[in-house]
Amino acid sequence: MLNSRGWGKGVPVVAVHGWGQFGGCFGSFSRQLKGYRVIAPDLPGHGRSAEVSAPSLETWRDALIAWVQAQPFPECHFLGWSLGGLLLTAAWKELKDRGLSLTLIGTTPRYTATDESFPGQPPGQVRALARQVRRDREQALLGFQQQMGEGGGLVRPVPSEETLLAGLDILQSADERVALAHIQEPLLLVQGDQDRVTPPSCLKAMVGVNPGAKSLLLPGAGHAPFLTQGPVLAEHLDRFWNDAGTG
Repeated sequence: MLNSRGWGKGVPVVAVHGWGQFGGCFGSFSRQLKGYRVIAPDLPGHGRSAEVSAPSLETWRDALIAWVQAQPFPECHFLGWSLGGLLLTAAWKELKDRGLSLTLIGTTPRYTATDESFPGQPPGQVRALARQVRRDREQALLGFQQQMGEGGGLVRPVPSEETLLAGLDILQSADERVALAHIQEPLLLVQGDQDRVTPPSCLKAMVGVNPGAKSLLLPGAGHAPFLTQGPVLAEHLDRFWNDAGTG
């Protein structure tokens, strides 16, 4: 079972972190969400959660689903950041009965741009980061944090090389556009217009995949707007969750 932590009281919000991070990254932001109980699991091999055998999108997705199904609350809002949003998208068919809404921050269903049909990072960018992980995973994580505009020290414990490479393999190969298109529950897509990890052009492309989604482009924000523009994002989320009829 995944390790998790929580903050606040109120309507449950499950928040899923991105590559190389852990659930604690939502701690400071959660305190700006009044009337909500934020619960953040550590994905397999991250934070205090044990690794799984044969780490992959499927095994991480299934671990996340099992953790959600074991929670005492019948319904919640889901919030996924970057890789965490990709995993929630992949798991949504199994999670939607508990889902009051889904918010994806700095997320894309297809991280790498393998053709001109959907924007993304060049495949070589992920391969280069994987080489850096194999050389020095701590330096690779520090470089990635700088790219997304996040300061501070490294997450401790630092995920293993196997875990980090598994996450990059998911980003390299996953394509969840069909799953995104099938989401019918309230959906909010959040993007920073200065995001250097997930290109801002992904926001328009994702709305094209799911025209029923609401979208929010945050001026001046990078890949982690909940860290850099917490009060503004919290206000938008509160409005979205209230519009969904459950906030």
